[in-house]
Amino acid sequence: MALGYVLSLFIYPGISPILLGLFLIPANVGQGMGFPSSLFSFIFAFPQDSHATSTSTLYLIRSIGSLFGVGGLSAVIQSTLRKKVFTDLSEFTDFNENQIREIIHKVTKSMSSLYYLPEAIQKIVLDSHATSTSTLYLIRSIGSLFGVGGLSAVIQSTLRKKVFTDLSEFTDFNENQIREIIHKVTKSMSSLYYLPEAIQKIVLGD
Repeated sequence: MALGYVLSLFIYPGISPILLGLFLIPANVGQGMGFPSSLFSFIFAFPQDSHATSTSTLYLIRSIGSLFGVGGLSAVIQSTLRKKVFTDLSEFTDFNENQIREIIHKVTKSMSSLYYLPEAIQKIVLDSHATSTSTLYLIRSIGSLFGVGGLSAVIQSTLRKKVFTDLSEFTDFNENQIREIIHKVTKSMSSLYYLPEAIQKIVLGD
């Protein structure tokens, strides 16, 4: 999903439809993979008699997140668009401040009002809209990358502490042996299958 948001930064007016389709695929595939994963995690985390409640709660949380996401991102686009349009119209036209603010008010209220403006003004507004959309994509990309990095760091840290504690308690391994196991597992989970079954269960939390 993070890759898709980064690729969105390279979308521009007049881009090839084929290239546009390729750029939009990763983000949508990521969303498609993320939604079932969160659903199955909720189902796995709760007993069978609570599955209906857990899934309903998940969809409620997801809807609230979508609401805040749409509202927040819309605010970013509106704010960026207002500033960019005001700057560009002040620089490239002879409109006074009141006229510019009137155009901004109409455009931010409804983009269809754009088609009643002169073609030169349309181009300025559309370019400003493209810039504000790119700003939105940049924010989403940075947020996604920080999210992936932060989540990975939390998982790694939690796994290291839990595995170290459990192996110290339930095995006779010394500290260096335990740290070697932790290093291998956090580097690649496939190395887990070369360890004794009892150690696998401890690492997996069984």
